[in-house]
Amino acid sequence: MAGTATGTGHSRVPEGSTAIRVTVRPRARKAGVVHDEERDRLIVSVRNPAEGGKANAELLRLLAKEFGRKVRVVAGNTSKNKLVRFL
Repeated sequence: MAGTATGTGHSRVPEGSTAIRVTVRPRARKAGVVHDEERDRLIVSVRNPAEGGKANAELLRLLAKEFGRKVRVVAGNTSKNKLVRFL
């Protein structure tokens, strides 16, 4: 699920930071976080639509609550597939 940025090919993630791949599912009936072991990423369902940053804001809130750390999107701001980094 989580790994270090070393060797990921994402230059915007500082070495030693924890980064994870996330797929966001906007407009879900129920918000939640599930680990997709086969694809080695989190699937995050959010209730908000993918408009005006609403889904991203909810994504960050859910991940912060789930893991107890602040989170930042470092790649894929306008995509359903994102790379997030814990601060």
